[in-house]
Amino acid sequence: MTDSRDNKDDGSLEGGEEQFQPSSDDMSSTSPIDFTFHQDGEETDAPEQHTASILDLIETKDEFISLSGSADVDEIIQGDSLDEILKTPTSDDKGRWRTSKIAEEYEKKKRSSRFFKRKLKIIVLISVVVLLTGFVVIYFLTPEKSISALTPINKVSLEQLRISPTLKDEGQLSGYHKIALKLFASGKTKEAQTVFRKLADTGWNGAVIQKNLGECREKLGDKSGALKYYKQAVSLGYRDDPHPVVLVAADYYKKKQYSKVILTLRIPRKLFPGNEAISALLGSAYYQSGNRSKAIEYFDKTNPNRLSEDQMRDYAFILERKGDVKKAFRLYLTLAKAYGDEDAFVKAEKLAPDQKTRVYLLSTLVAKFKNTSKGAAYTVKLAERRFFNDERKSALRLLEGIDSNLLDKEGAEKFIGMIFEFRDSPILLNECHKILNKHFANDCDFQIRLMDVLKRNGGLAFCREFFKQQYAMYSKNTVTNYMYSLFQSSNARRIVLLKRSLSLNPSFFQASMALGEIYMTKQEWGEAKKQFLKCLKISPNSLESHWFLTVCELKLEDSPAPLRRYEAFLLKTGIKEADRLKEMISLSQYMKSPDQTLAYLTQAERFPKLSRYIAEERIKTKFIYSAIEKNDFPSPLPSYLKFYYQMFLISKGHFRRMMLIPTRREDFPEFWKVFICWRTGIKSWRTGAELILKRDETNVLISTIVKLWLKRISPSNAALLIDSLPYQEKPLMTIMIAEEYYRMGDVFKSELFYKQALHYSSPNIYVQLADFLRKNK
Repeated sequence: MTDSRDNKDDGSLEGGEEQFQPSSDDMSSTSPIDFTFHQDGEETDAPEQHTASILDLIETKDEFISLSGSADVDEIIQGDSLDEILKTPTSDDKGRWRTSKIAEEYEKKKRSSRFFKRKLKIIVLISVVVLLTGFVVIYFLTPEKSISALTPINKVSLEQLRISPTLKDEGQLSGYHKIALKLFASGKTKEAQTVFRKLADTGWNGAVIQKNLGECREKLGDKSGALKYYKQAVSLGYRDDPHPVVLVAADYYKKKQYSKVILTLRIPRKLFPGNEAISALLGSAYYQSGNRSKAIEYFDKTNPNRLSEDQMRDYAFILERKGDVKKAFRLYLTLAKAYGDEDAFVKAEKLAPDQKTRVYLLSTLVAKFKNTSKGAAYTVKLAERRFFNDERKSALRLLEGIDSNLLDKEGAEKFIGMIFEFRDSPILLNECHKILNKHFANDCDFQIRLMDVLKRNGGLAFCREFFKQQYAMYSKNTVTNYMYSLFQSSNARRIVLLKRSLSLNPSFFQASMALGEIYMTKQEWGEAKKQFLKCLKISPNSLESHWFLTVCELKLEDSPAPLRRYEAFLLKTGIKEADRLKEMISLSQYMKSPDQTLAYLTQAERFPKLSRYIAEERIKTKFIYSAIEKNDFPSPLPSYLKFYYQMFLISKGHFRRMMLIPTRREDFPEFWKVFICWRTGIKSWRTGAELILKRDETNVLISTIVKLWLKRISPSNAALLIDSLPYQEKPLMTIMIAEEYYRMGDVFKSELFYKQALHYSSPNIYVQLADFLRKNK
């Protein structure tokens, strides 16, 4: 059957695929479905295509002729016509014989043609009856049955489908849907997609059809197209299969639309309670929404090995915060092994139940990041673990094997933190100096912190030696000069180093401040004032610089004017009035008269929260100006006034009463009780002195005084330290040197240092103590 209708397409579908629109002839057809096929599934370049209805799928020849189909006749018919052959002249007998033979054959066929004609009529009649019967049967069968009855579905090469958009017959639409499903199942995804799209145009079973289209796009590798159809299916209420719903929810999660994830999975989580993908997505969405309890509820329903990397990390983090350390550790360990996640290794190491596991995890990280800054940093940490496992030699080998050039700033800080443990290693110390110069050469705050750590863990002597070596190697660095100046006992040497530091960097604030403070300790108030003015040029809003400048001005002019200038500065900073008054009370105590201090204390009484502070400052002021009396101390005695009461009792010679004052466990042994024992010859003082020295070794003032008692330092060497002490600490050190000279029998030097102690002007709370001890030698 031949059909010369033009089948060109009127439009195209999304994604560049052809869309077949019915022609006007087709729209008038009573049959709702029409297919076009090419033999063997191949396209033809002919302008006309051979078409067949669904009833003509059985293969036939091009013509129904009246021949029987014998080979020789077929050969003739397919070659030249009989008339042309008969008209061909012949030149020999052979040719004539051939022509005669053909003529005879032709006559024979002609004589028997009647028989064939009758036979042909019978065949045609039977064929017509069969075809009509088949048409009737097929018309009442479903489309699915018609196709499957005529041609196996896996051999169909579908090129064109026409379904009327207005078709309402449920049975036929369901049939087409089943055909499309079989096409999809047989691997003919594009053909199935064509049917699904036509069905979508009718609006029939929309959610399911959109889901089917999504499956087609997914199978064809178009993930974004599949997701579009899946979203439409979900929006139309599709919930029968968790796969599309999970993909849609996962896309919402990727876009950080966590509330949509929870809403999308609200019904599926009940329909498919055992689906781990749904539980995992809900766990992550609740976690990101801040509902950790719900997150754990859904994560607990999921096999951890089925979680994604991000989901596993979220789950482990929640468990860690919840305090479920064992489970969090296992998750971090799984995450580390499965994904090689560095952070997971670190977290697992932190939560590991034993040192052996920690060492294993750190060793893995060291190997993973070999010859990198991270690898070097992890080697430092591994050395720490080895050290705490009492594997000192192994730890030292690890540290000495590190290329310090690989360490970043954080790793370098950890490396330096280990040096006090291995201060006997020249290699390690040399690397520390290189690291300090590379990463922290101009970081004064870091070097100050390092100094404190070295003092606490390595001792003052080691700390001093370390910065001495640093200075020897990098003496042209401004911070190095400043740090080395802190260990000088001579003010003259400190001044030289600080001036060198400032010559390298005139804007180095810490060095400028330190130089001003040295001038203060020397009571060179004019030079100190000049230096603090320079500090304010570097940092105009420095509270510390303004404070010290005001002290210098008070010492130079002893008038309220400097106090007013400082108070005006405080007002600009927005400081609260109560805090401002505390500042003014402390500063006013540098004046020769207590009048200004007492005036500020009266103003402060308007603030009830300052009652304790006011009581302490009144006692302190009376000590400073030698006006303290027994009645100034309330009964019972508050703990914050204990120190002043001790000073009062000692300055009055009431040693026994002072010794009976209770001592808190954390204050034992008390410095002043050990002092009385030392001064009065009670033998137990030495034990107490050793304990104080051990506790306060890094406190220069206390450790020097105790060493003086124990005769581990001479009074002349102790006197060299006076210049380097803060202004407020000088009187006490001077008194103790005077006491030691008296015990040695050097009355002249003893008297000299007592007078020096009395010479220090306000604020000096030790005036009465010095006066009593001087008079009661």
